[in-house]
Amino acid sequence: MLLRRRAVLIPGAGLNHVRLPVGYWAYDVSAGEPYIQGQAEYVDKAIDWARAHGLKVMLDLHGAPGSQNGYDNSGQRGDAKWPYDSNNVQRTKDIVEQLSRKYSAPSYYGTVTALAILNEPATYMSGDFASVTKQFNYDAYAVARYPWRSAGSDAKSGLVVTIHDGFQPVNYNDYLVSDPFESVLLDHHQYTVFSDGEVAMSDQDRLNTICRKGDEFAGSKPWIVIGEWSLATTDCARWLNGRNIGARYDASYPGSPYVGDCSQKTGDGLNFSSEYKTYLRRFWDVQTQTYERREGWIFWTWKTENVVEWSYSAGLAGGWIPYNPDEHVSSLSALCN
Repeated sequence: MLLRRRAVLIPGAGLNHVRLPVGYWAYDVSAGEPYIQGQAEYVDKAIDWARAHGLKVMLDLHGAPGSQNGYDNSGQRGDAKWPYDSNNVQRTKDIVEQLSRKYSAPSYYGTVTALAILNEPATYMSGDFASVTKQFNYDAYAVARYPWRSAGSDAKSGLVVTIHDGFQPVNYNDYLVSDPFESVLLDHHQYTVFSDGEVAMSDQDRLNTICRKGDEFAGSKPWIVIGEWSLATTDCARWLNGRNIGARYDASYPGSPYVGDCSQKTGDGLNFSSEYKTYLRRFWDVQTQTYERREGWIFWTWKTENVVEWSYSAGLAGGWIPYNPDEHVSSLSALCN
């Protein structure tokens, strides 16, 4: 069965926010990093486009000097050197201050609503990594909330300061929620495809994993946004694990056991069985209802080249994502065991 196609803009799908990632190199290559410049201009254009369509923007610092996680989406694959050089950390704080100062201006009010100060720092790598990240969060909050302080003004930014949980449990208790901290949003990214055990889960176990997350979220004091999630049930999307790196699901990832055929789980969706499409809708229902127990969610991503399980717009066209995000076929009680 062919996918049905219907042109739709993001607001037409009932969505209200765009999370806009940008790397540090758009603003600072003072250490001689070999990045092409010019991105900052397009950040402003994207914000203008969002404003024109009634959308709001969370600006997300997605890559930091030295790499905060070693993933290629940080701009540098390999060692995560960010926390081990104080200059890396300082440059990152300076960029946070610069972004907050610019996008707290009245001309952006009502369009740029939040600033995510650092995407996915890999705090699980070491205690030192976690310690540096925690201090960075305090310091970056200060420059994001009071971006003109270095210029002698205590004027306050109205942006929501968004802090990634660093892959730690979300029950941070009083971390950055008590006075003097205000308007802090904890960013949690929820996937079930980045380990051998996860890609081998049964369909129901995958639903149950999300259901249990709802109970974990309920016990956390900070505001929580699930700032990244998808409908992927495998890691089959091309180069998802890094450029030229294979998938655990079909054992093309070094050391992983074979689970199944990737051609049935990714690509343009034309090979998807009707049963799998039905399951994708159930996976949609369980995730959206669970995440809406907290402050909101942002799907990764709106549109991809050719991996429909990661594409909101393709899910709309394929019929497993509804045009009304408040519409659910199955309730949580029916989906969770």
